[in-house]
Amino acid sequence: MDLLTVLVFSVALTVAASTTIKIDPRVLDDAREQGTTDIIVHMKESNLEKIRSHASSLRNADHHKRSEELYTDLKGYSDKVQRNVLQLLEKRKTPYMKVTQLWSVNRISVKNVTPETIKLLSEMSDVSAIREDRKFPIAKVFDLETVDNLEPTKNKNTGINENVWNVDRTGASSMWSYYGNTGQNITVANIDTGCRVSHICLKDKYEEGCWNDPSGQSEIPEDLQGHGTHTMGTIVGSCGIGLAPGATFSVCRGCGTQSCTESDLLACGDWIIYPTNTKGIYMPQCRPDIVSNSWGGDPNDPFYMDQVAAWDSAGIMHVFSCGNSGPECGSVGSPGDYPSVTCAAATDSLDKLADFSSRGPGSYPMRDGGKPDIAAPGVSILSAYNTSDTAGAYMSGTSMAAPHVVGMQVLMLRFIKGYIDSSKATPKCMGDLARAFIMKTAQPGNFNGTLDCDGVSDSDTPYNPFFGRGLGNVKDAYARNITDIYSINTMWGQLWAVLLFVILACVTIMPLAEGGYRRRNRGYGHGGGGGGGRGWGWGWGWRGGK
Repeated sequence: MDLLTVLVFSVALTVAASTTIKIDPRVLDDAREQGTTDIIVHMKESNLEKIRSHASSLRNADHHKRSEELYTDLKGYSDKVQRNVLQLLEKRKTPYMKVTQLWSVNRISVKNVTPETIKLLSEMSDVSAIREDRKFPIAKVFDLETVDNLEPTKNKNTGINENVWNVDRTGASSMWSYYGNTGQNITVANIDTGCRVSHICLKDKYEEGCWNDPSGQSEIPEDLQGHGTHTMGTIVGSCGIGLAPGATFSVCRGCGTQSCTESDLLACGDWIIYPTNTKGIYMPQCRPDIVSNSWGGDPNDPFYMDQVAAWDSAGIMHVFSCGNSGPECGSVGSPGDYPSVTCAAATDSLDKLADFSSRGPGSYPMRDGGKPDIAAPGVSILSAYNTSDTAGAYMSGTSMAAPHVVGMQVLMLRFIKGYIDSSKATPKCMGDLARAFIMKTAQPGNFNGTLDCDGVSDSDTPYNPFFGRGLGNVKDAYARNITDIYSINTMWGQLWAVLLFVILACVTIMPLAEGGYRRRNRGYGHGGGGGGGRGWGWGWGWRGGK
């Protein structure tokens, strides 16, 4: 064999090897077996952090302006970087193929793509990887007990509508009665199984037209599973089931009839920033201040990190459930284990940690502390259900805990937004402040002192890998952090209060809230990992325990 032949053969082997490395082996196997498959194309050029920084730097922009700027920047960047790939897909398009730009993360979802097109994509220099669009069955929800009629019940002595125990436990009902704060003028969203927006406890709170279903199953809001209706009921429901009944809501269905797909979850992430109606028209009223996520999977899965970072740049708050893999230590799932995410553990009516609630400290290094971030009610929670307009259900899981944290943050944000306008603090700063106040005033849970993860007990304060910083209570957060500002009646005093609010909230309080504390004996941060499974699934429903 002469030298030229050897060189040509070597180059051919190198090209073939690099092409193979780009493609997840499962992708080609599925495509050959079924004729087509669903993929996510990852682009080689990805300078997302720099692109996001422009929106983050807009000091005096309101949250709508910030989202519009972020959309323009990220969508424009994706259009440029993905141009050649999109042109190829257009040429290879079939009646069944669906192409979706995931512009927040600079990826492309392609459904029903052929093996031949996959091979052509893998040969493009613009493409770094081709991964399967992961699909998983909807997780079974345990401890489910349905109720036919969820209409409000009145106290026989006072004539006032009674609340479920978990609403009172979070301090939400005190915010209504003492301060008139029900979350007015705040918009929330959830990425879930959808929502029955005609439910008696929800129908007056839905922002008309604020629905997105990336799977294309329905142009009108629906929920075929009940999980999304239940979680939204806990956030904004009337009938005594919701923490912030004065707030309005939008819905994005990230989990369809039988499964959740990575592409749908990412498409919902885009829609949260720049919501459009079914005709593609921008709907600014649908843009939420905070998004609830009662889904997740194995630890240490970074697939949603760029999406969360985009929400941060837009000033959109976010809460995730921690997962139901307890009592194993280091079992908090992604995205709940990301350092910038607020992750909720679940407690019962006695303030004890639920057996199923995932334990920290988490997969990713943090300055101090770890996961979970905070604990909230998540056992035998009564809320709205999807089977009728008056139906209710009891459910258990950290899926139920996360909406409680969202509701508390809505009430806190309602006050902050009414006191400091966007010219004095960015949306992200105000959101961070709401989060910080609730985190730093959390109280220890009902611990037994025998639980241990990596030498840290459930009785340790102010952080432990069971309750996080403790049980959240929005009334305590309000009273201990804000009441004294109202006592400053002079003009200079109010100016100083505003200045102190912004400086301390964005500089001093936030590191405390994100990192927690420094332990007496050693730093506490990186831990966990594990989770050798290939995927994750919707709905942290209870899989066992008490």
